[in-house]
Formats: sequence, structure tokens, C-alpha cells
Amino acid sequence: MRALRGMALERLNRLRDSVRDISSAMGILTENRTERGELAGHNKLRKIIIDRYIVLLARIQGTSLEKELGIDAASTTFKLVEVNRSGSVHNALLASCARAAVTEPQLADLVRREQDADRQIVVMENTVLDLLAAPAGEKDPKAVQNLQLNIENLRRAQESILVETKKRFPRYAELVNPSPLAIPAIQRELLPGELLLYFYATKDQT
Repeated sequence: MRALRGMALERLNRLRDSVRDISSAMGILTENRTERGELAGHNKLRKIIIDRYIVLLARIQGTSLEKELGIDAASTTFKLVEVNRSGSVHNALLASCARAAVTEPQLADLVRREQDADRQIVVMENTVLDLLAAPAGEKDPKAVQNLQLNIENLRRAQESILVETKKRFPRYAELVNPSPLAIPAIQRELLPGELLLYFYATKDQT
């Protein structure tokens, strides 16, 4: 709720209060989750909030307000972009890398089952969102209830698989959900004379 209020305050040009509200929610919004099934609607809202915060940080970068609030706008923006840029192609690539890192057949089967469950959860949650968004006369509460029950059962099964997978393959969580890189880490990898250009587009600007 504070993040949503912060978005409204930014529109009113109350930048100081907006930064304080939205930044207070960033820990929850950007935490590195080991469980990969996340409600599609929540994921979309998270992206909208983070995008708005990125725009806000661009507005205060280089100003006295940035210094007053003790925020490194450029570094924070880079981390948020790394969190927000993941999509279906990006996640599929990470999942493929995780599968390729597994050589033991039984462990590979666990990884495949966890990833299959994750895909099924995403499909069912999107179906629930579509059903909930249907016109009043076309809503099907029973279908929604059944899907939600199936999602809960599948999520419990997925969590059990994840527990076993992480016991036998501790690096799995980091492979499928890596921590975002910080600017200093990128700078250490650049050779003299090299430059990294990073473009990210929000709804309002690039």
C-alpha cells in the first residue's frame, strides 16, 4: 500500500515523500525468492511499481534530494532494472542453464519436474486472472475455486521438489533466480577502455 501511495505522491510532484514510501517497499518487492511460482497478477504489479520507482530515481539523480535521502540513484536503478528485466525468454534461458549444469540423471529428473510444475502454475494462475476479469454474467466461481485448489496442491508438490533439489544441488536456486549484479561488480569485469551501455524502457521513457 505504501508503494502505491508513493506512486500517487510522485504524480503530485512530492518527490521526497514518494521516494520514502516506495523505497520502504523495495525489500519485499525485490527479495531474491527461491520459490519461482509467483502469482502473475502480483508479478505485473511489482513490475509497474519498480518501473515507476526507476522513473522517480531518474528525476532525483544529481539533485540535492538524492544526497539528502542518502540514495545512490544510478546504482539503485541498475539493480532494479536487473530485477525487473526478467521475462519468459529470460527465465527460460536460466532454466535451460540450470538443466545443463546437472549431470546426475535422478537430479536432472527432479529439476525437470520442478520446472514443469512452475510452468503449469503460471498457466493456471493466468487462467484464474482471466476468469476473474470476465464480465459478471460469464464468471465461473466453481472453475476459479478448482483452479486455485489445483494451484495450491501443485505448489506444495513443487516446494517439496525444491527442498530435495537444493539439498542435492545447492547452486540450483542461484542458477534459476540469480542475485542482480551491482555496478562495482560490472566495473571489475570491464577491461581498460571498455564501456557498458545498458538500455531499459519503461512505459514513459527509456
